[in-house]
Amino acid sequence: MTVELAPPRRAWSDRRRITVYLLISYLVSWAAWPLTLLNPSSAPFLPYGPTIAALVLTAWAGRRGDLRDLLRRLVRWRVHPAWYATAFLLPVLLFGAAVLIAVALGVPADTGGGPFPWAALPTLFAVRTIFGGPLGEEPGWRGYLLPLLRRRHGALAASLLIGLSGRRSTCPRWCPGRPPASARSPSS
Repeated sequence: MTVELAPPRRAWSDRRRITVYLLISYLVSWAAWPLTLLNPSSAPFLPYGPTIAALVLTAWAGRRGDLRDLLRRLVRWRVHPAWYATAFLLPVLLFGAAVLIAVALGVPADTGGGPFPWAALPTLFAVRTIFGGPLGEEPGWRGYLLPLLRRRHGALAASLLIGLSGRRSTCPRWCPGRPPASARSPSS
């Protein structure tokens, strides 16, 4: 009895991996956009498209161990933990200080008609910062795409290309009309 081994997976070129990554990333990021046809006042955006694309492609087209390496890079400590604490806590402290200064200067604290758990504000800020930031898109853009682009174009060009690519993945927030209020100038 002979055992037939599955043929080895053919390695994908960097160009193919980049192209498929961008397609999957945009499709996932834009998937909820048709819902705006049902509710024009909403602007859904899935910030996890780049990370989902990276995980799918790494598992599908990568070599054995590539997915484990991608996930391991999320928890690799590259500097002293005090710097991570500073990077994590400083924005929370600055945000809290801004709220306290505003209230001290007489800005009314709108609690929505009921007691707001002000003590939960730093936790809410931290959770939103982590899941809306580093775990939202960065494993895809910087963990998957950046190494592929750096091999072909160098660090500066790769970073600029990712900046342009990342802006396109958020295009549905900008395309239908005016940009969001946070991006408009006060005169627009």
